[in-house]
Amino acid sequence: MAACWAEYCRNHPEAVDAADPTAGIGLTAANFPVYALLRVEMPSRSLYELRAGFAGLADLTDATNLGLLDAGGFQAEHFYQDDHGDCPLVARVGESLGWEAILAPSAALRPSGQCLAILPAGSSKIETPRLLFQYARPTVAVAAATTYRDSQRAPWLPG
Repeated sequence: MAACWAEYCRNHPEAVDAADPTAGIGLTAANFPVYALLRVEMPSRSLYELRAGFAGLADLTDATNLGLLDAGGFQAEHFYQDDHGDCPLVARVGESLGWEAILAPSAALRPSGQCLAILPAGSSKIETPRLLFQYARPTVAVAAATTYRDSQRAPWLPG
């Protein structure tokens, strides 16, 4: 769930910036435990659990598969580029190969975060979504752990 919230923070840095719970003091090692579990006051989102059985899941977090991508000219660092790099090309090629979904590293939660991109061929495999939270927000700890695009990290977050 942390990767989901980190992606939300990465894609809405202005909302994270405006939500400074420290009132301008900023997060420090000393005050982080006080703020870590607070929710960032940004627009809430509903969070759903999705279940699906994909026959064509491309696991691009696997070392062997990353090696094959690298041999084909796609370096793992492309997953982390601010402009999405060649990721859309990989998705298009995957679609043409019959992939239903792609498990890939999360640009927002390095090094362990993962994202699942469901391609058009996989959308029919999704079972009825289950609502987990109607109105939810990421924690300050997740906002601090997020890898933001260049120069978009809120000043109240530690460097």
